Amino acid sequence: MVAELQPPSYPGSGLLNLLGCGLKLSKRDPDLVPLYRKGSGWDPNLERSRQNTADYSQIEVETPPTTFTVGFDTGSADVWLPGSRCTSSACLAHSRYNPRLSTTAQFAQADSRNASIYVFYGTREVRLAPVNDTLRVGNISIEQQGIGVAGSLSPGYADTSYDGLLGLGFPTNSALKAVPPFFSMIQQGLLEQPMFSVWLNPHLTAADAGEVAFGGINPNRFSTNMTT
Repeated sequence: MVAELQPPSYPGSGLLNLLGCGLKLSKRDPDLVPLYRKGSGWDPNLERSRQNTADYSQIEVETPPTTFTVGFDTGSADVWLPGSRCTSSACLAHSRYNPRLSTTAQFAQADSRNASIYVFYGTREVRLAPVNDTLRVGNISIEQQGIGVAGSLSPGYADTSYDGLLGLGFPTNSALKAVPPFFSMIQQGLLEQPMFSVWLNPHLTAADAGEVAFGGINPNRFSTNMTT
């Protein structure tokens, strides 16, 4: 069964606002999160980095913070990372998250270590257990963000330059039944405007793949007047 994406209702902001239409540019600069692709230095596997074609970025999770790399995905709504107890080749090829080392982690259920949620991304499968923890995206710190801890990953994930995934989709598409990070930013009052924008570098071989601007639009990324 495929869930139909339905935008949530927030006071003073409809779907057009959430998509960045009908909004004036923020008086406060948006938070710019860089994207990487090839040869960025964030993937220790040089051969894998040279072959990588997916855009990804950095986040910090837990307290004290640990850095992970994630692919930004507008087609899904969950954050997940390889778990420290996952010993498959795909998990061992990446940095792994151990919520038991975090002072801010809370298991989303009383016995979440035994609760498994299976999520499919095309032909790839991820088995997740839900945890709430601090998530930092750029300079934005989200408290008690729902995060999936992967107990198993399909072998194909061993070939990706990023550790996990950060979904930017609507809450109705969350397999974890958690508020997605972007909507958590809105709920916690962390954005000047309830919007994000994406710039992608047209040079596909560049290490600088682009950026995601949370809370507004970077005016340096377009050269003509913008029409909304």
